[in-house]
Amino acid sequence: MKKKRYILLPILLLFFSFVACNQQKPLTNNTENIEQMQYKQNHQSDITTYIREQFSSISDVTAVVYNQELIVAIKATTFQQINEQSIEKKVKKKLKKQFQFKKITVSSDQKIFIEINKIHQSSDNLKEKFNHIKKLLKDNA
Repeated sequence: MKKKRYILLPILLLFFSFVACNQQKPLTNNTENIEQMQYKQNHQSDITTYIREQFSSISDVTAVVYNQELIVAIKATTFQQINEQSIEKKVKKKLKKQFQFKKITVSSDQKIFIEINKIHQSSDNLKEKFNHIKKLLKDNA
């Protein structure tokens, strides 16, 4: 009887772990959303590459584009953190000259940086997440 328990317990644990890990969200066939994400990823990489090339005072940058609105989050190098606001203004000015967007927002806020990275990890509810970032930006202003 005890031998059966020792054999049955690992088998049941294995079975439940496979069942639990196999539950995924259903895939949607929204090709428009996929095309938008591919376009945005290419565009975002152009923007981030441009900023990295133009500003040596920026250690990391991430961006998100939605409906011709651009939000960029930057991290200044250790010695330039005092001048973050002036760096934001310079970045925004250069981006306005280089790229055509309805609205460009640049922020050095760590929370904005994290939220944009969350968008890159999961493209679900893109509009909601973008509006959430815009709301955070308004709260910080």
